[in-house]
Amino acid sequence: MPASLAPLAEAERVAARQAVAAAERGDLALARRTAARLPQRHPVARFVELEIRFLEAAAIYPDCLQLAEEFPEWVAPWHLAAMAARRSGDLLAALGAARRAVAAEAGSHRLQGLVQELEAGVVERARSEAERWLGAGEAAKALGVAEQALEAVPESPELRTLAAEAALAAGRTDRAAALLPAVPDSANGLALKGRVAGALGQWDLAVSFFEKLPAAYPGRCDLLRRARLELRLADAPPYVSKALASSALTRAELAALLVWEVPEITALAQGAVPVFEDIVDLPQRGDIVTVARAGVLRGDPVARRFGARRGVTPREVAAAVERVAVLLRRQPPQFCNHGAAGDAAGCVRLGTPVTGREVAEVLQRLGGPGGEGCP
Repeated sequence: MPASLAPLAEAERVAARQAVAAAERGDLALARRTAARLPQRHPVARFVELEIRFLEAAAIYPDCLQLAEEFPEWVAPWHLAAMAARRSGDLLAALGAARRAVAAEAGSHRLQGLVQELEAGVVERARSEAERWLGAGEAAKALGVAEQALEAVPESPELRTLAAEAALAAGRTDRAAALLPAVPDSANGLALKGRVAGALGQWDLAVSFFEKLPAAYPGRCDLLRRARLELRLADAPPYVSKALASSALTRAELAALLVWEVPEITALAQGAVPVFEDIVDLPQRGDIVTVARAGVLRGDPVARRFGARRGVTPREVAAAVERVAVLLRRQPPQFCNHGAAGDAAGCVRLGTPVTGREVAEVLQRLGGPGGEGCP
């Protein structure tokens, strides 16, 4: 007991120990009779009464905290406050009290173990609650849960990762970025850093993070394709950007995407130079000539028209992609049979009308070594 407490006679100290021991045995009547021998309102008498009430399953945390704050150097009330708060389910309060107990009795392995146990409980509860809110689409509430726990356990990498995930989902990109330096470079950490970089428009960084992911990481190729596509889009000429954003791709836009996403086509275009009268004023005219010379997209040599403004069909796109694969000597993606029976599992299904983004993603599958598109 701290020196600040009024001294007790030896018989009173014995009575205090006997009262607590009786309460721990479940003999609460004896505990109270023994505690009655203590000086009323003495801090030790108050503490013994709190011990008895705790063993009666009473809610004692507020009273225990008051006693502990009156005598902050006294370990026992802090420890009891921690136990009472934990039993009531308030892990944050329990952790705070346990840390005060450690401060009052430095070097206590028992108390340090309690602190570690409570820290783990705070982290686990925050993870469970935040994931539940995220699953319900309540990212802001998930962020609040994670950040409250992070204030109590600021060194937890799991909480930092959780808070950054929630911040990103809540549209708080700057907050997510601020949390990243302490997020470990685990597989999930790298994926998170890449997604935050992408949300900030830093697609070069996003690609760098995604490339470091293990080859077996779920969704790695999809993350890389998206990041590489966005990075290329940042440097694309306006007519390519327009093609990528197109919700109903034209033949001229398809030609632009073919050359942009698979630049090797240019070197493989060995055919005769066509003359198409309907492409003279188009910014894609050079790309149209290239794909026509390569035999990837053909026009009408008699009418001298390419049909540049006509929308493409899924079959037309699939045929063009397959011709590109032949030129590159790579395995083409397997396209779905447009609703017919016999579609293979995992086949590529193009929408109607075909969009620029889905064509770009298909072409990127041809972009890597061996046609993997995801080195």
